[in-house]
Amino acid sequence: MCVRIRPAEVADLKDIYAIEQASFKEPYPYRVLKSLYILSGDLFLVAECKSKIVGYIIGLKREHVVGHIVSVAVHPRFRGMGIGSRLLQEELTRFREKGCIMARLEVRKSNKPAIRLYKKYEFKTVYIIKKYYKNEDCKVMVRPL
Repeated sequence: MCVRIRPAEVADLKDIYAIEQASFKEPYPYRVLKSLYILSGDLFLVAECKSKIVGYIIGLKREHVVGHIVSVAVHPRFRGMGIGSRLLQEELTRFREKGCIMARLEVRKSNKPAIRLYKKYEFKTVYIIKKYYKNEDCKVMVRPL
C-alpha cells in the first residue's frame, strides 16, 4: 500500500473532520480542528493514499521542549495497515528536529489498540486523569526523544 505522509493543508480539513467523526465518541468540532491546524503548522500531518486522506496526526510544541500529540486517527477502513505507526514515526522525528526532548499524549483507558501502538513506540503511562473524557479516565503517556 502506498501511503504518503505530508503536512496538512487547509483544503484537507473537510476530510480530516470526517475521519475525526468516524473515529471518536466525542469528536473535535470542525472549528477546533481548524484552530489546531493554524497552531500546529507542519506538525499537523496527513496520511494520503491515492490522493485520499486516510489518517492524520496533530502535534504541538509546548514549553519549548515537549512535543504534545493532540490527536491521531486513521479512517476505520484503513486501520491495521500500519498507517498510525507511519504517522507517529514521522511526528516523533519532527518533534526531535524541533528540539523537543519529550513526547506526551493522552489516551482513553479503553482504547487498547492505541495504547498498544504507543507502547510499541516506548511510551509509558505516568499518571491517570479521572474523567478527562466525559465518562472515562485517560492515561497520560510520555517518552523521551
